[in-house]
Amino acid sequence: MLQVSCEYGYVHQKDGYNHFWSLTAEDDWVCDRKEYGSNLFMAQNVGIILNSLLFMQISDRSVKKKKT
Repeated sequence: MLQVSCEYGYVHQKDGYNHFWSLTAEDDWVCDRKEYGSNLFMAQNVGIILNSLLFMQISDRSVKKKKT
């Protein structure tokens, strides 16, 4: 078990059969680093939006070139 510095303490159960792996548990994104998870989620969503806008433009241009 791993103890992380918190006001009341935080213990990850990393041993045994039912261990759930996640970045939050693996890198201890709890207590003093709990904002890392929400920042990662926000960055992922911004990337999805930007990529969709970029590839939408690329696909529109390639279809228009084939029609003419």
